[in-house]
Amino acid sequence: MWHSFKKLLSGFIIIDENIFDSANLFFKEHKISKGDFFVREGNVCNQLAYVYQGILRSFYINEKGEDITYCFCADNDMETSFKSFLLGEPSAISIQALEDTSLLVIDKNDLQHLFNTHLFWSEIGRLLTEQEYLKMELHASAIKNESAKEKYIRLKQERPMLLQKVPLHYIASYLGISNRHLTRLRKEILIEKKYKRRTFVLESFLA
Repeated sequence: MWHSFKKLLSGFIIIDENIFDSANLFFKEHKISKGDFFVREGNVCNQLAYVYQGILRSFYINEKGEDITYCFCADNDMETSFKSFLLGEPSAISIQALEDTSLLVIDKNDLQHLFNTHLFWSEIGRLLTEQEYLKMELHASAIKNESAKEKYIRLKQERPMLLQKVPLHYIASYLGISNRHLTRLRKEILIEKKYKRRTFVLESFLA
């Protein structure tokens, strides 16, 4: 698990092996069973997690009492309720395991100690914060500018594993549509795919 975490971080920063490995004692392996919570809405989130294996769903309850899926995190993602973690205020979202999930977690105080002790970890903190901000910006842009069909196709291209493992009513919630709409959308995309395949075969035959 520690090696996988190191491999993830090495994708955007040069790893100082000695400083990195010396921080191992601050991180703890943590398992969450399917249906259990990493954090519940209303509680302060004081941990940052690396998802080694599994799926977490972030969601909130809107003013109508509806369960709205905000995002999914799976293998090799970083997860926390960021606003709660940074500001020490009650979380506006809940984070729940959709399957048995293995995490590598660090407490906020221990992470702050690493930030204060080593510039290396401070730089990692800055990069993770930038990454989360960019993810939020992209999500907000997709909600505003993309149709449900476009969002579904992008999800299928970028994270096909989620469509195989996540219950469809959560996918529908994430896309901002009803279960019935999602069913129609999936059929429409399948028909288009079959039509394009037949057209390609015909054009190849006639060429």
